[in-house]
Amino acid sequence: LGKYEVTQAQWQAVMRANPSLYVGPNRPVDNVSWVEAAAVCREAGLPMVRAKSVNDHPRFIDAMADAVLQTVERYAAGRPLPLVGATR
Repeated sequence: LGKYEVTQAQWQAVMRANPSLYVGPNRPVDNVSWVEAAAVCREAGLPMVRAKSVNDHPRFIDAMADAVLQTVERYAAGRPLPLVGATR
């Protein structure tokens, strides 16, 4: 929603409730939907604008195409594909 995460204390001050599963006043609020977040913006008088997606940038598209090509080449060469989250 903003530059920084909204704390549970900030959320509770506006919405009078804390939906978070991991409770702590200085922790970021969690377990909220987009609709609830939009309600907080309205209650706080904050403008809502659509963020421009990083996916729209040509450099991002080129980088993703390069990553896919490298993965295909690695597979074609008989090397195993990397496992996401695996540690060495």
